Amino acid sequence: MQNVKEERSTIRALSKDVVSPPLAVRLTIKAMQILFIGKMFRYSFLPFLPFNLFTFDNSIMWFIAYSVIVSIWGFAVWMERAYRNKINLQPPRCTKIKCSRCKTKKKYPKWFKYKQWMNIFLLYVSLTVFNLAIQTSFFIKEMCVQGVKLPGGREPKCESYPGAIILFEGILVLIHSMTAHVFKEYYLHNGPLETGDRTPSDEKKSASEEAIL
Repeated sequence: MQNVKEERSTIRALSKDVVSPPLAVRLTIKAMQILFIGKMFRYSFLPFLPFNLFTFDNSIMWFIAYSVIVSIWGFAVWMERAYRNKINLQPPRCTKIKCSRCKTKKKYPKWFKYKQWMNIFLLYVSLTVFNLAIQTSFFIKEMCVQGVKLPGGREPKCESYPGAIILFEGILVLIHSMTAHVFKEYYLHNGPLETGDRTPSDEKKSASEEAIL
């Protein structure tokens, strides 16, 4: 058991030395990741100013296209982050002693995969819907400030839109956190059920025994 522990420690050390890039490269990559995430949040939670040039007649398709693109951007952020988290782990998958997802994958692999993709699809749809709701709320609020009436001649209630925007943004934060969690679990449980002669249950048991030692 001691030999196994030393071997795993050696693998971690070697992999870290071999894979780890220079400090300047790591700082550059980190800065680009922060910029990428920051821009995504900026386009999700703040109004897209060129929309103020539109009218009610020609804006809806642009809002939908914008929301679709920003939602893909958000998915790319959390997908990359989850994958990076996976490859930094040794072993690069779930190591919990008791994991309901591992049991479900082993007993019902097709249902497990279907459920994962369904969760991802529903989260993407939700992300797109609330990105659309936020941008349209900002747009209608701006039209209200300019004194432009809604289609049909209705007078918009300006005071109701700030509260709606805050509500939509709160829901969007929740969706983003759920998306990050789903992608993290997806990558941790999407690998093969065994590696070489060792199954995940064997590795989990070994990890538990090492912790005891």
